Amino acid sequence: MLSIINPTYAVRNQLNQFFCIHGWGKQSDWQIKNKIDTYTPLAKFIYTRGVDEWEIIANSRNILILKFDCMTVLNMTLSGCTYSSSVNNQIKAAGGANVETAYFDEDFYMELCEVASDYERAEMKLSIKPYFYKNVLPTFSKIDENSGLVVALEGRDDKGEEIWNPVNPVL
Repeated sequence: MLSIINPTYAVRNQLNQFFCIHGWGKQSDWQIKNKIDTYTPLAKFIYTRGVDEWEIIANSRNILILKFDCMTVLNMTLSGCTYSSSVNNQIKAAGGANVETAYFDEDFYMELCEVASDYERAEMKLSIKPYFYKNVLPTFSKIDENSGLVVALEGRDDKGEEIWNPVNPVL
Protein backbone atom coordinates (compact mmCIF):
# COMPACT_ATOMS: atom_id res chain seq x y z
CA MET A 1 0.00 0.00 0.00
CA LEU A 2 1.39 3.37 -1.07
CA SER A 3 1.14 6.10 1.55
CA ILE A 4 1.37 9.76 0.64
CA ILE A 5 2.57 11.96 3.48
CA ASN A 6 1.36 15.53 3.52
CA PRO A 7 4.56 17.65 3.39
CA THR A 8 2.93 20.34 5.54
CA TYR A 9 2.37 17.81 8.33
CA ALA A 10 6.03 16.76 8.20
CA VAL A 11 7.29 20.35 8.27
CA ARG A 12 5.02 21.22 11.20
CA ASN A 13 6.34 18.18 13.10
CA GLN A 14 9.92 19.30 12.44
CA LEU A 15 9.03 22.81 13.62
CA ASN A 16 7.39 21.36 16.73
CA GLN A 17 10.55 19.43 17.53
CA PHE A 18 12.71 22.54 17.02
CA PHE A 19 10.43 24.69 19.21
CA CYS A 20 10.30 22.11 22.00
CA ILE A 21 14.07 21.53 22.05
CA HIS A 22 14.74 25.27 22.32
CA GLY A 23 11.99 26.08 24.83
CA TRP A 24 9.45 27.81 22.58
CA GLY A 25 6.82 25.13 23.23
CA LYS A 26 6.10 21.91 25.06
CA GLN A 27 6.30 18.44 23.53
CA SER A 28 3.21 16.25 23.50
CA ASP A 29 3.52 12.79 25.02
CA TRP A 30 2.82 10.78 21.88
CA GLN A 31 3.85 13.28 19.18
CA ILE A 32 0.49 12.75 17.52
CA LYS A 33 -0.80 16.25 18.08
CA ASN A 34 1.50 19.22 18.54
CA LYS A 35 0.66 21.42 21.52
CA ILE A 36 0.53 24.76 19.70
CA ASP A 37 -1.30 26.31 22.65
CA THR A 38 2.01 26.03 24.59
CA TYR A 39 4.02 27.84 21.89
CA THR A 40 5.34 31.35 22.32
CA PRO A 41 3.63 33.90 20.02
CA LEU A 42 6.63 33.81 17.66
CA ALA A 43 6.63 30.01 17.43
CA LYS A 44 2.87 29.98 16.84
CA PHE A 45 3.24 32.61 14.08
CA ILE A 46 5.90 30.54 12.29
CA TYR A 47 3.94 27.29 12.76
CA THR A 48 0.80 28.82 11.21
CA ARG A 49 1.49 31.87 9.04
CA GLY A 50 5.03 30.85 8.13
CA VAL A 51 4.01 27.40 6.95
CA ASP A 52 0.98 28.80 5.13
CA GLU A 53 3.18 31.27 3.19
CA TRP A 54 5.65 28.59 2.07
CA GLU A 55 3.57 25.43 1.59
CA ILE A 56 2.72 26.50 -1.97
CA ILE A 57 6.21 25.36 -3.00
CA ALA A 58 5.76 21.88 -1.47
CA ASN A 59 4.84 20.03 -4.65
CA SER A 60 5.84 22.56 -7.28
CA ARG A 61 8.49 21.60 -9.80
CA ASN A 62 8.69 25.18 -10.98
CA ILE A 63 10.64 26.47 -7.98
CA LEU A 64 14.22 27.40 -8.76
CA ILE A 65 16.05 27.42 -5.44
CA LEU A 66 13.85 26.66 -2.45
CA LYS A 67 12.56 23.42 -1.08
CA PHE A 68 9.68 23.18 1.37
CA ASP A 69 11.19 22.12 4.67
CA CYS A 70 11.59 23.27 8.25
CA MET A 71 14.74 25.24 7.41
CA THR A 72 13.04 27.21 4.62
CA VAL A 73 10.04 28.05 6.80
CA LEU A 74 12.21 29.17 9.73
CA ASN A 75 14.75 31.17 7.74
CA MET A 76 12.35 32.80 5.35
CA THR A 77 9.64 33.60 7.91
CA LEU A 78 12.14 35.07 10.37
CA SER A 79 13.53 37.16 7.49
CA GLY A 80 10.06 38.52 6.70
CA CYS A 81 9.71 36.69 3.41
CA THR A 82 6.69 35.26 1.63
CA TYR A 83 6.59 33.17 -1.53
CA SER A 84 5.56 34.80 -4.78
CA SER A 85 5.50 33.11 -8.17
CA SER A 86 6.23 36.42 -9.91
CA VAL A 87 9.35 36.93 -7.77
CA ASN A 88 10.34 33.31 -8.44
CA ASN A 89 10.04 33.96 -12.19
CA GLN A 90 12.21 37.09 -11.87
CA ILE A 91 14.88 35.11 -9.98
CA LYS A 92 14.84 32.41 -12.68
CA ALA A 93 15.11 35.00 -15.44
CA ALA A 94 18.04 36.69 -13.70
CA GLY A 95 19.77 33.37 -13.06
CA GLY A 96 19.64 33.65 -9.27
CA ALA A 97 19.41 36.17 -6.44
CA ASN A 98 19.62 36.56 -2.69
CA VAL A 99 16.32 34.87 -1.85
CA GLU A 100 15.94 36.56 1.55
CA THR A 101 16.08 39.94 -0.14
CA ALA A 102 14.07 38.95 -3.21
CA TYR A 103 11.12 37.45 -1.31
CA PHE A 104 11.08 40.10 1.45
CA ASP A 105 7.52 41.31 2.13
CA GLU A 106 7.38 44.47 4.24
CA ASP A 107 3.75 43.96 5.36
CA PHE A 108 4.49 40.39 6.45
CA TYR A 109 7.62 41.55 8.26
CA MET A 110 5.70 44.27 10.10
CA GLU A 111 3.19 41.62 11.18
CA LEU A 112 6.09 39.48 12.42
CA CYS A 113 7.54 42.48 14.31
CA GLU A 114 4.22 42.96 16.11
CA VAL A 115 4.34 39.34 17.28
CA ALA A 116 7.93 39.28 18.58
CA SER A 117 10.69 41.75 19.42
CA ASP A 118 13.95 42.04 17.50
CA TYR A 119 15.68 40.14 20.29
CA GLU A 120 13.16 37.25 20.26
CA ARG A 121 13.40 36.91 16.48
CA ALA A 122 17.20 37.11 16.56
CA GLU A 123 17.42 34.56 19.39
CA MET A 124 15.44 32.07 17.31
CA LYS A 125 17.35 32.85 14.12
CA LEU A 126 20.67 32.35 15.90
CA SER A 127 19.44 28.97 17.21
CA ILE A 128 18.83 27.65 13.70
CA LYS A 129 22.46 27.04 12.66
CA PRO A 130 23.56 24.95 15.64
CA TYR A 131 20.32 22.96 15.44
CA PHE A 132 20.61 22.07 11.75
CA TYR A 133 24.39 22.16 11.39
CA LYS A 134 25.68 20.40 14.48
CA ASN A 135 29.32 20.47 13.30
CA VAL A 136 29.38 24.20 12.48
CA LEU A 137 30.64 26.67 15.05
CA PRO A 138 27.80 28.70 16.54
CA THR A 139 27.23 32.23 15.32
CA PHE A 140 28.80 34.87 17.54
CA SER A 141 26.26 37.55 18.40
CA LYS A 142 25.77 40.60 20.57
CA ILE A 143 23.44 43.54 20.96
CA ASP A 144 24.72 46.64 19.17
CA GLU A 145 24.97 49.45 21.72
CA ASN A 146 24.09 52.15 19.19
CA SER A 147 21.08 50.60 17.47
CA GLY A 148 19.92 48.10 20.10
CA LEU A 149 19.67 45.43 17.39
CA VAL A 150 21.03 41.91 17.70
CA VAL A 151 24.01 41.58 15.37
CA ALA A 152 26.09 38.58 14.32
CA LEU A 153 29.76 38.41 13.45
CA GLU A 154 29.99 37.87 9.68
CA GLY A 155 33.77 37.83 9.40
CA ARG A 156 36.51 40.40 8.89
CA ASP A 157 37.14 42.99 6.22
CA ASP A 158 40.42 43.56 4.31
CA LYS A 159 41.86 45.56 7.23
CA GLY A 160 41.05 42.83 9.76
CA GLU A 161 38.15 44.76 11.29
CA GLU A 162 35.19 42.68 12.48
CA ILE A 163 32.02 42.93 10.37
CA TRP A 164 28.82 42.87 12.45
CA ASN A 165 25.49 42.78 10.61
CA PRO A 166 21.93 42.79 12.00
CA VAL A 167 20.42 39.33 12.30
CA ASN A 168 16.98 40.63 11.33
CA PRO A 169 16.21 42.91 8.39
CA VAL A 170 16.24 46.60 9.25
CA LEU A 171 13.50 48.79 7.79
